[in-house]
Amino acid sequence: MLTNYPFEPDKPLDLTCIKCGRCMRSCPGQIILGDFNIDPRGCKSYLTQKKGELSDKELSIIAKTNLVFGCDVCQDVCPHNQNIEQTKIAEFRTDLVHKLDYNELSSMSNKDFSRRYGSHAFSWRGKKILLRNLLGGR
Repeated sequence: MLTNYPFEPDKPLDLTCIKCGRCMRSCPGQIILGDFNIDPRGCKSYLTQKKGELSDKELSIIAKTNLVFGCDVCQDVCPHNQNIEQTKIAEFRTDLVHKLDYNELSSMSNKDFSRRYGSHAFSWRGKKILLRNLLGGR
């Protein structure tokens, strides 16, 4: 972040990976390797945002969880992220989409999709990608 605004820096976090392996075991795409390097080509978050057709293997990764866009499984299981305070930022807590219906989404015009979901992070990819991801989960 670049700024010319003077501010007092906070203390850097000293949390480092404890190599418990929870992220490796939980990753839908099994992309976190033994040395904790990552092969992003099988990352569910990447695949749910990738344009175009997906292979059967890629679709099977998407089908491993109920998420049709993004993935935070590794973050959810990390011991450093347990018992943390919920964000106070309202935009992260309100107007959440818990479920998308394939039939409803497919019958929407692009204009209706933008009107209804345009404020959500997944909307930039468009409904075509979401429909593909929903089918991949079937």
